[in-house]
Amino acid sequence: MDSDRFGLSTLHQLRGRIGRGEAQSYCIFMTENDNEKTLKRLERILRDFQGYPTDGLVFRLKDEKYAESLGETAHHPRGAIALKWTSMQLPTVIKKIEWDIGQERLTPTAVFEPLQFPGHLVQRATLHCAKWLHDHHACVGSKIVVEYAGGVIPKVVDVEYDDKLKLDIPQSCPYCGGKLEEIDSYLICTNEDCTGKAVNKIQKGLEVFGIKGVGPALINKVVHELYINNIIDWFRELGTRNPINVDFLKKKGFTNHEILLLTRIEETQEAGATPIQLLMSVCIPKCGREFCETVERKC
Repeated sequence: MDSDRFGLSTLHQLRGRIGRGEAQSYCIFMTENDNEKTLKRLERILRDFQGYPTDGLVFRLKDEKYAESLGETAHHPRGAIALKWTSMQLPTVIKKIEWDIGQERLTPTAVFEPLQFPGHLVQRATLHCAKWLHDHHACVGSKIVVEYAGGVIPKVVDVEYDDKLKLDIPQSCPYCGGKLEEIDSYLICTNEDCTGKAVNKIQKGLEVFGIKGVGPALINKVVHELYINNIIDWFRELGTRNPINVDFLKKKGFTNHEILLLTRIEETQEAGATPIQLLMSVCIPKCGREFCETVERKC
């Protein structure tokens, strides 16, 4: 690749993705220019190369204007692609399976004895969905192989089949006790007022508005103590139209720090919100940023 076409920060990112795996790897910068400025830039990049962990390579289109014209998905720019190294794999045994809930689906997570990967201690990994458990017969007590994919995400890559172990799929929602249905490989809680789904949707809604620091624990407390089940009720009850009653929240067991975080909702409402933010914050299924931007353009 013609390294002289990239900025300093991009070159540092490319360099930082080399050498994280066990195998020997290299990062080669090339350019047809030999002027003093170019050579100084490359010398700065190559200086102190050792000590930078990497997990792969990023390739970008040489024509930057064309790459930008392709736009981007909610995950990555269309003008670039990432290639990851093969990751380290370690064996372990599932000690417990926990079920996390999203906006609609329940996702199983394997809990096991801590595994020491380079620079990270891992003791949890996703099991994807209910169908994945059935297909791999993943149970408490199953022997598994865990990979720290790209040095970022723990992943179960193999499960040793054992017919003596019993597969345990919940029949009711662990968050609200509602009925569960298996739809398209996933367990779905059919209760529209499920508190678990409410916590997840409110957290996603707050993130859309750039509100950080309000985690699941605090949101769960608000949902149960103040009976708030969606982002609309959150703004209605904790916004400027209904100023926060500090004494009331203290009686409900909220700490001063938690109350301070909740007051940030008022600041956000005063600042206003874009139509795209409002639409995304409601967390309508299958309605991502691209869909919301399309709705805004056509309405």
